[in-house]
Amino acid sequence: MRLTLLYFSPTHTTRKIVSAVGKVFFEKMLCETRIADVTSLAARQRAYPFGQDDVLIFGAPVYGGRVPALLLPFLQSLQGNGARAVALSVYGNRDYDDALEETCSLLEGAGFRVCAAAAFVGEHSYSSLVGGGRPDAEDLLAASAFALAAYEKVESNARIGKRVPGEKPYKEYSAFMSAPKRMPAVDRQKCTRCGVSLNFLFDKR
Repeated sequence: MRLTLLYFSPTHTTRKIVSAVGKVFFEKMLCETRIADVTSLAARQRAYPFGQDDVLIFGAPVYGGRVPALLLPFLQSLQGNGARAVALSVYGNRDYDDALEETCSLLEGAGFRVCAAAAFVGEHSYSSLVGGGRPDAEDLLAASAFALAAYEKVESNARIGKRVPGEKPYKEYSAFMSAPKRMPAVDRQKCTRCGVSLNFLFDKR
């Protein structure tokens, strides 16, 4: 049995929520724990094997009401092999629209059994005036409380019952959120895939 905390978190807000939920699971399970930050492209190109007895806590931010487009190939490539999963979305205090339902659907499609799901507020990546300082202490307490309930669902191997908000067909990605039509010139022999070129999209928090 292994617990995996897996997250995409350019501004570190999603990491805080996943860590708060994961801490409760670790204290309950006391098992081998793997932390996988897949914010960088290099991390998303690694293999993350799962077995039937494993538990995944997965979190991603909401971009335009959806799972970030660049995450889709990675999530579709995962092989859950029946592992149980908890899905988390972190949104900039507006709405998470289809993102949480899409996350659950992607995980189920990859062979995970989604037992619980929740959305939490994080500071907006464009402006600290929207959801400033979130997740705050109360948010992290709420994440811990959710984790206790989620753990019971995971322990009982129950598939998520209540319908998760979100509707198909999902919202279309805006031009900004979809793959750019023009890419900058890159010297591939010098590129180390550090992800620094993405910093212009996010505040360095």
